[in-house]
Amino acid sequence: MKKFILLMMLAFYALAITAQDMLVTNEGKSMTIYNLEISDQSIFFQLSDKVDAPLQKMLKKDVLIIKKADGTKLDLNAPQTETTNQVPQPAEKEEAGIVYVTPETLSPEAKAANDALIAKYNQPVKLQVLKEKRIGKDAGTALAVFGIKENSVLSNEDIEISITKGSMYYSEKKGSEFDIAHKETNGYHPALQFSIKNKTNRTIYIDLGNTFYISMGQSTCFYTPSSTTTTSSSSSGGSVNLGAVAGALDIGGVAGTLANGINVGGGTANGTTNTIYAQRVIPVAPMGNVTLDAQYMFGKEDKLLCKGLTYFRYCGVLHVDFAKSSPMLIGDHYSYHENSSPVNLSFIISYSKNEDCHNLKTQTANFFLRDLCGYWEKKDVTTNHDLNVKFYIFKTKNGTSFPKK
Repeated sequence: MKKFILLMMLAFYALAITAQDMLVTNEGKSMTIYNLEISDQSIFFQLSDKVDAPLQKMLKKDVLIIKKADGTKLDLNAPQTETTNQVPQPAEKEEAGIVYVTPETLSPEAKAANDALIAKYNQPVKLQVLKEKRIGKDAGTALAVFGIKENSVLSNEDIEISITKGSMYYSEKKGSEFDIAHKETNGYHPALQFSIKNKTNRTIYIDLGNTFYISMGQSTCFYTPSSTTTTSSSSSGGSVNLGAVAGALDIGGVAGTLANGINVGGGTANGTTNTIYAQRVIPVAPMGNVTLDAQYMFGKEDKLLCKGLTYFRYCGVLHVDFAKSSPMLIGDHYSYHENSSPVNLSFIISYSKNEDCHNLKTQTANFFLRDLCGYWEKKDVTTNHDLNVKFYIFKTKNGTSFPKK
């Protein structure tokens, strides 16, 4: 019986060893890979079976063969032949260049879904003062609620955009970290995080070089050109030529093309060298999701955003100032229209169904300050829902006049 158990254990162990894919390059290098995904021109995989293992990319033309865990072999460069069981699929027709997606270009079904999503974010805000004796007294804080403009496209036939409000904290050890736990507690270091859902049954590629966050007219590109070079004895960093990001920005859309060539600066070293470049194009698996890096809502520097609204980077808070003769009171509820809002933000995303991003679709989500509610302490007020992009503003009195509507 002991021998039988030992043989069974050895058999299971042997299966565990072979229960992964094996990749062989054209140069004869072999490696064990996990979670293989194959696109038109490249393959994506991980070198370990851990959930947080880095995603690796390799061109199909550089791969000699892949041996699957079940024993089958994949020759990625072999001529493809049709079998009698295969039904030819019509090629998808796409416009060349950049297509700007607007509510008017959506199909009736997609427009209905987009309108419903915008309405969900734009639900009316009902302010209730819990302590009536505080009504009419000077407000020390304001609850700011952002709405989505009607010309926005949060959802189309291919993708859906979702927004998470949080706070951004910086430390020397970990750098900038996004924390959604503080999204309702205060307005310190307000930040937004955008997630993209692929609604199709094919891979979609996000071009970070043509994806932007715009705050009060100042744009931030989601692609930061950089590289890290590692050798057997030392490592050095360099920057990718900024010409690799070519584009012209306009509030209604983005135009740009992928540039050729990358220039890397840095020293030299002896030994084996491995250079990793920042990933500009991000694949999103069919029906999958990807979350982009969080962005400070108003940047990281002291700035006057508009008359009566100032951002202070050291404490990470906003100060709103009304005229001394007409202060904001507890229970006051000011509403703003999307065409006259003093605060405006935008998120512009560009994506393609081709890995080379030759054909891009670009769509924009536009935000505006919709409601401003006066209170003193958080327990003074309550609102009717949690779907809004909202945060808290701290008040000062220096005589400037923020508009009340």
